[in-house]
Amino acid sequence: MKRLISKDDWNKRCVFLREVDSTNRYALDLVRSERPPQGTVIHTDYQVEGRGQRGKTWQASPGMNALFSIIYYPHFLSPAQHFRLNQKVSLALFNALKD
Repeated sequence: MKRLISKDDWNKRCVFLREVDSTNRYALDLVRSERPPQGTVIHTDYQVEGRGQRGKTWQASPGMNALFSIIYYPHFLSPAQHFRLNQKVSLALFNALKD
């Protein structure tokens, strides 16, 4: 089976931080400073200022949750459709992990 992403490329696209204020904020800073490749994943064991929807905080026990942000550039969608993409990805992850 042919790999879509090489192991070396995957390692360049994964950023692991033992602790961070917010994976989302870190990803945004990364996009602003160096525009990493699409599919870059920022993941952590613990975030001290996680952000939820509509200004809510996201709290999780260290090492007990999947805490990550994925950098994706959906140029093919209008800004009004971005939230729908987020919903679909969230539901797909839920269905994949629920068992």
